[in-house]
Amino acid sequence: MAKVTPMPLSADQALKIIRKTAENSERVKIPTDLGFTRPYQEWQHVVTDRQIKRCIDGGEILGKPRIDEHGNLECELCRFGGGEEITIKIVLVSDPTNGWNLFVTEWGRTDGF
Repeated sequence: MAKVTPMPLSADQALKIIRKTAENSERVKIPTDLGFTRPYQEWQHVVTDRQIKRCIDGGEILGKPRIDEHGNLECELCRFGGGEEITIKIVLVSDPTNGWNLFVTEWGRTDGF
């Protein structure tokens, strides 16, 4: 039997799914280790929960969305505001009964230079 390979979505289609999924906060999973719990992270480099949510709500996709090794849609979002650039990596997981779930897997912050 042939193996079915899922096709990645375009950036516009993925962004529509991300925005629609983010309307329900229960479908957005942000790790609890934000803030100062990472020992190597100084306060200047901390990314807050609000910054991540603003990036999801108003950020743009960097590059093309791709399918990860588990068959989920993965992409990076970036948002510039307040002199800082926030970049997050998200994974969209399809739930056959309830739609999509969004998981934030990585995040970073630069001063925009």
